[in-house]
Amino acid sequence: ADLVTHEDVAFTKEAADQNTSRFFERNTRYLVTLAQTMGAEVVLISEPYTEEAGETRIVLMPEHNTIMEKVAREEGVYFFDFAEVMTKDKEHLPDGRHVSQKGSDLKRDLYFQYLEEQGLVEKMLSGLQ
Repeated sequence: ADLVTHEDVAFTKEAADQNTSRFFERNTRYLVTLAQTMGAEVVLISEPYTEEAGETRIVLMPEHNTIMEKVAREEGVYFFDFAEVMTKDKEHLPDGRHVSQKGSDLKRDLYFQYLEEQGLVEKMLSGLQ
């Protein structure tokens, strides 16, 4: 199978300008619809980042995070603003984008707290009975 990997796609400002965020929004809406059709509770999340993530990501991430929130609101699904609540230091996001083990532990706790606050943990557990 001929799979496309991240090595196949240049992640540059020029590529981002050519492949606008409208594709990201369209694909996000498609995945939300697909998941809902399958009976899933959909939770869209923002992605935290720092200056270490690189120039192109610093330009695109705010736009993508805004799209995620917009799509969640318009499609009536949950939105967790993870970028807002995640600790953004070298210990948690060493390369400005990916979490360390410490970051992963915090990410788990923050996600679980959000899911609990929304009643989704209880809903999921009640569906197992």
